[in-house]
Amino acid sequence: MTRLSRLADAVPAPGVYVASGISQYTGSAIGVAVLLAAMPGYAAAWWRVAIGAAVICAWRRPWRRGFTRSQVVTSALFGLSITLMNMTFYEAIARIPMGTAVSIEFVGPVATALIFGGGWRARAGVVAVAAGVVSIGGFGLDLGDPTQAAGMAWAVAAGIAWGAYIVGGTAIAHRRSGVDALAVGLAAGALVTAPFVGRHIGDVNTPELAVAALAVGVLASALPFPLEQLAMRRLGAETISLMSAVLPATSVIVGALTLRQVPSLGEACGIVLISCGIALAQWRSGLARGRGR
Repeated sequence: MTRLSRLADAVPAPGVYVASGISQYTGSAIGVAVLLAAMPGYAAAWWRVAIGAAVICAWRRPWRRGFTRSQVVTSALFGLSITLMNMTFYEAIARIPMGTAVSIEFVGPVATALIFGGGWRARAGVVAVAAGVVSIGGFGLDLGDPTQAAGMAWAVAAGIAWGAYIVGGTAIAHRRSGVDALAVGLAAGALVTAPFVGRHIGDVNTPELAVAALAVGVLASALPFPLEQLAMRRLGAETISLMSAVLPATSVIVGALTLRQVPSLGEACGIVLISCGIALAQWRSGLARGRGR
């Protein structure tokens, strides 16, 4: 067991998941403040994934683990979903506030909750999340502005990719080589999407941008993704979605402190509705069971 695993196992699984969110949004804030001023959102996201892959591969050395062809393919598809999730998310935060984008993209996890959990709570949670998105779109954002409308659309796309990530990530996390599979997946995602990013890979061309890209890669990928994998191993798809209820507020706090992005009244109401919807959709006694895994 690695030091990270021992440390994470000493902390309640929900705490590990929240810590991964704080790290991820701090890294994303650096990306907004520095990288997005020099390159498109998808290019900044590619650097985040590529550096995260390099760091985790150097740490885990997955080539020594004896992956089967099937495991490599599964890990690669998982990594591609992560890469697409990040690219769509960064396109969103290039246009709208980070906390707002994070809240909107929760349509994906809540849909996952409905598929896995069902029942009246899941349906009520979907209604609350939908009301939150309407509050953000109708009273928080100016959808008559093409930039903000595009940002909202990108956030919804990120949510769809996030839902796929939760399902695939939980399945991989319960395997013996979850973090190793993550390393393979991130590397594959970076390699497959590199031609799409093209010349913008070269936009990191100053020491300041290189340091910022490294910080984003470590804080937003190399650290939080393994923490999420460790949390997923101890919890499950439904409980992970429940824990995600605190992430919209976390992203708003990080955005306010680092980027001075204070939500409007409509956005704030929408964020509260979405957080309540996530918690309602995923309230399960499985939370206690997850802590014992």
